[in-house]
Amino acid sequence: MSPARQISVEIDKLTRSIENAWTGESFTTAVLPLTSDDMKAVGKTYWLFDWKAETKSKEKQVFKLVIKDNAHVIQGLISLQEREDHVFMHLIESHKLNKGEKKLYLGVAGNLIAFACKL
Repeated sequence: MSPARQISVEIDKLTRSIENAWTGESFTTAVLPLTSDDMKAVGKTYWLFDWKAETKSKEKQVFKLVIKDNAHVIQGLISLQEREDHVFMHLIESHKLNKGEKKLYLGVAGNLIAFACKL
């Protein structure tokens, strides 16, 4: 049995959507499967994990969090595996612009984890 891994992610705020950290404005979001067309936006520039490798696994499914009115910009990603009695979260990551003290949006990780729980 492999050793347990910990996922280190900051849940900065629990929101029903994501919220602009500077203005407080909320934006309706959607969690959708990551497509091959999306892979151009998932390079090493904005993401720490190798999401291309995650998408190649037949056991896992990668989902993206987007703003409904701006669906071509990915705000966060999550890799999930449905098992017999639970859903296993392999990876979760916010876009580089949604990390740190000067992040653009709050609630990205919380929304992705809520989606996994609902699934």
